[in-house]
This record gives sequence, structure tokens and C-alpha cells, in this order.
Amino acid sequence: MPLPAHPPGSALDAAGTSLLSLATMEWLIEQGHLPPSPASPFGFLAVAPRQTTPEEQAAAAKRELGRRPPASLVKALTIAAQPEARIRLTTVSPGQPPQQVTFLRRVFSVVQAGFNAEGFLFSEPMQVGELEALLVGELSSEAPSASTTDRLLAPRALALLTALWPQSGLSSVASVAGAEASAVCQRLGADEATARGLMDDLVASEFVKEKDAAFRLDDEWRPWLDRVWSGVLFEVEATLLPDGPFDAAQLIGRRERLVFLGPRGRRIVSRAIDAASLDEIPLGVPLRSDQPEPVVMLSHLDDRSLQRLLSGLLRLTEEGLRSRMPGVSTPAPTSPSRESTTKD
Repeated sequence: MPLPAHPPGSALDAAGTSLLSLATMEWLIEQGHLPPSPASPFGFLAVAPRQTTPEEQAAAAKRELGRRPPASLVKALTIAAQPEARIRLTTVSPGQPPQQVTFLRRVFSVVQAGFNAEGFLFSEPMQVGELEALLVGELSSEAPSASTTDRLLAPRALALLTALWPQSGLSSVASVAGAEASAVCQRLGADEATARGLMDDLVASEFVKEKDAAFRLDDEWRPWLDRVWSGVLFEVEATLLPDGPFDAAQLIGRRERLVFLGPRGRRIVSRAIDAASLDEIPLGVPLRSDQPEPVVMLSHLDDRSLQRLLSGLLRLTEEGLRSRMPGVSTPAPTSPSRESTTKD
């Protein structure tokens, strides 16, 4: 497949892409110059039957590589042949297909690599620090509010708030009449008395304010929910790649990711938190059940915190995976979890 397009509006741009034919790639492997690992995007060439003749391979290699190929291409081939990790950037925006960019990392350098009908594509290599700086510029954002940098949210609370506002065709600044709020709760399966209790829960938990038999979102919560409801997502995922053969299931426990919600310049991070790791349950728990729920922490990161988290993620190691913070799992994309709180 061709190298994917970069996320719209981002500063990421791998210039100077090189194209090598199948014949040249087969020549490199046959001559022992390029032993690809199973994790390489062209690892299949090590075991696949040859599609070109030795004469075709030699001629293509001479034409495309010359006597001394550029050092940047040699480095790109080395990284792509034996990658230690994969870094994948994914963006989702309403009305657009998801965009994905994949980098392969070896030591402290990264490269994009892929193939299409014309041959194998390699971007100019860059240092991990360069990619980190580009991502900090892409993800740096203003704070949703001045009073707190973190919010906790229950999925059942989010489901009800979403049903009351965006799914009812209302903007986040609109008020919901009490009768309409009750009707929404009943459409979700609650009886009239339970519906009133659910709305009381949202009020007690400071998600909403009630005035004149109508409900509106709390001013502190509104900018956070606007970002969650924006439908815009930017995910940075790093996966450590095994040395030998593997299947996709083996990679699940070898990845870490950061999920950002909201448009450029207004992003927040969404991370799943184990409720058992909290010292206390914040405020009430709307729509509580007997089953424990995960908790999603929504956070705004200042540039220093953002750079620190990205630095660790982009340079993910085996030791880093083993020392994963207790109670914190891979982030939840858009459906956050347990209840409202603010940091003093």
C-alpha cells in the first residue's frame, strides 16, 4: 500500500521519499545486504518466491542504487529492515475517513516505509527527538478551564449527558426542559421516578445546573464535554516489535498509547483509570450499578508535561512496559468513565 497521507493540518511531512523496485529489494536480500525481520514491512520478501531474475535484480540495483546509494537511504533501509518499535499516528474527524501515519523506530531514528504497485517507499529518516518536537507542536493546546487540569467521568454519566445534548440535537449551551430530560431518560429505559433520580444525580455531581424547571451544563464542565463531543481524535501509539515471528494478538500487551480528544489547539487527553486505584470515589456516581466501572481521566497537559509523556512513549522500551503505572491502562478513545471531580 502507499504511504498514508499525513493528518490534515498537521506539521508532519516526510519529504524526500525514495522508491525502490521489487527487483532491487530482492537483489538486496539475495546479496545479504538487507536481512529483514518478520516485523519489517518487507519481511515477507525473505521467504516469498522470487518474482524477478538475477539479471533483472542486478540491473535494477545498478540503476536505482548506483555505486554508492545515499547515506539517508541506507539508514532508512536499515531501520525498516530491523525495526524495534512501531509508532502509529491516527486522526479521526467528523465526515472524513480516518488518517493514519506509521513510523518504524530503530534506536533513536524513525522512518516511514511501505509499498504500492510501483515498488517500495522510504521516507527521509529523522531523529525521535524531531518527531517529538513535531508532535508537541501538533498537540499543544489551551486549557479548557483555569480551575482544574483533570476531570473524572463515568461512562453512564457520559451516555446520559450525550443523549440529553448532542443526540437530542442541542448545542452544549442550550437548556433542556425538565419534561424533555425525563422523556430522554425514559427512552433509555428508566421509569418516571428513576428519571428524576438520574437528573438529581447529575445535579448533585455538578455536571448540570437546574433552574426554572430546566437543566443546563455546568460552565466548568461544558468546555471539557465540547472536546469529548467534537468527534475529533488524535492517537499516538507505540508498539514494541518482537525479534522473531509473531501474530497480531502478541502485540496487544506490547503497546502504549495516548489519546487526545478535541480539535487542534483545544485537545485534552483521555486515559482509563482503575477505580480501585482511587483513594476515594469523587462526589456521587450517576447511574451507579453493582458492577465496578472503569474511570476515565480527562486531562489538559501543559507543554512540559506533554513533552515528557511523548518522550517516554516514543522511546518505549521493555523496561518501560514492565513499569507501567499501576491502575492506569491504555487510554479510552471517546467514551469516558467515572464521575466529576476537580483538582484544587
